[in-house]
Amino acid sequence: MFNQAVLQQCLGVQLQVLPEQQYQCAWTELILDKDKIEVGQCKHIQGNIKLILNSLPKKWPVALNLLGKGILFKKTAIEEGNVDQLLQKAFPGANVKDFYIQAYAQINTVYFSVLRKDWLDELLNKCAEAGLQILQVSLGGFPLMNIIDQIEIDQDQLIFGGHEFKFGNQQVVESYAFNLGVASIESVKIKTGAVKEVYLLAYASGFQLLLYDKLHSVKALVQPVDEKFEYFKNSSALKRNGFILLMLFFVLLLLSFVLFSTFNQQNAVLAQQVGSKIGAIENSENLGIRIKEAEDKLKKLNWNGGYSYAFLIDEIGKDTPKHVKLTDIDFKPNPDGKFKQIKLVGVTSDLLSVNNWLFTLNEKTWVKAVKLLKYERIEESDDFRFNLLIHY
Repeated sequence: MFNQAVLQQCLGVQLQVLPEQQYQCAWTELILDKDKIEVGQCKHIQGNIKLILNSLPKKWPVALNLLGKGILFKKTAIEEGNVDQLLQKAFPGANVKDFYIQAYAQINTVYFSVLRKDWLDELLNKCAEAGLQILQVSLGGFPLMNIIDQIEIDQDQLIFGGHEFKFGNQQVVESYAFNLGVASIESVKIKTGAVKEVYLLAYASGFQLLLYDKLHSVKALVQPVDEKFEYFKNSSALKRNGFILLMLFFVLLLLSFVLFSTFNQQNAVLAQQVGSKIGAIENSENLGIRIKEAEDKLKKLNWNGGYSYAFLIDEIGKDTPKHVKLTDIDFKPNPDGKFKQIKLVGVTSDLLSVNNWLFTLNEKTWVKAVKLLKYERIEESDDFRFNLLIHY
């Protein structure tokens, strides 16, 4: 019951530094609705920093992503030694204490992104004066790696908004560069739909902030922002848990009052029920025998949970998407005995069609629930193998 704070909404902001004290900003609202993240209002604006900050909604916690002038990127091999030694190797002659650092580590390499502290501190002060609550800062395109599984990648590379990623096996980043002169696509396809490339990093930054307790956020180590985020989490959790405690005490008090008020009435009712239950027990035993006989007859008729196998297979087959090929259908009882289960195993080249199929199956009157147990990419293939479980 007493867990850490849960973010329900945030603002993903991508801020790009342009020449002559100009900035380009793209922001999008993200809302966590149960197990789904919905995208709210989006906006793209260019101008001076005052114009940009005044245009941002003030009620949302902010995940800020920075691009452009002053941000340096460097790839280096992971060797023995601490982070400071690796940084000195990546940026010879630089004073590490003067920079905020972001590191994205892989199997044997690490991508460093650095930005001068005095420049970012000044920007954060302006954000605070404008009423913005910055809870996370990231540099460059690497927050994208927290949504990479949702993105359709063409030919092991992704180019958008000046960002150029090249991937190796298992989506390992082989190279990254930021160059506004590189031709890019207008929109990127993700599982929830298409996102315009100008909003993609804003979406990725907000996504990893909303799911901070489930993902390893790719972010810069900015002490003032990290301290503010810890305070936000602790204060939000305290308010949430305090409200839960108050409601619990109220419910207990109300329950005690109801029990006390009805106690005398229940005594009279229970005395009357004693005689009737003796006869009810005998009727119950007879009814149990009749139910058992009826169940045996249904099994002989090859019925399963009130539905024949032929009916269930026909219902599943007629709505199966053309991109889905079922390889196994298994009927079995639920371990808790509450509902029957159908386990489906199949192969698809389009995960989105499987997702839509889940909603279609869930709307059928005989279906109680549908779950996607797992999905995985088939080696040396663009297809995915998936497992579904239908309760009915």
